[in-house]
Amino acid sequence: MCLAVYLATVQPLPVVDRAPLVLEPAAEATAARLRGHLSLPHLYFVASHEGCGCGFVLDHGEGTDEDCSERQSSALALRALLVEAAARGPAELLVCTDGCEAERPKVTRAFDPEAFEVRLGEHALIRL
Repeated sequence: MCLAVYLATVQPLPVVDRAPLVLEPAAEATAARLRGHLSLPHLYFVASHEGCGCGFVLDHGEGTDEDCSERQSSALALRALLVEAAARGPAELLVCTDGCEAERPKVTRAFDPEAFEVRLGEHALIRL
């Protein structure tokens, strides 16, 4: 199953070309499920170069050098997006298995830009 990544912010973020990231407003039905965990008004779906959150996971245990390079680029772009979001005010990030957005996160942690990473199979709420 794929990972899904959602960002909630106090201030709206510009939805512009952020390649290798995809940043788009969360679908209305998904936003309704996210409201149980994410309290901030602006909700976004964030995807890696793969079109889901799996491309943010650095230690896939498989892949070519090119795959590793693309994952590294996506992970760095996500970190930069989170730093940008945090500079605009409080923000929250939910990382979960796709389709499990309504389930309560198993872990809540603070955002550490230096040590941040997305882990395969995690269901975490990260406060920025």
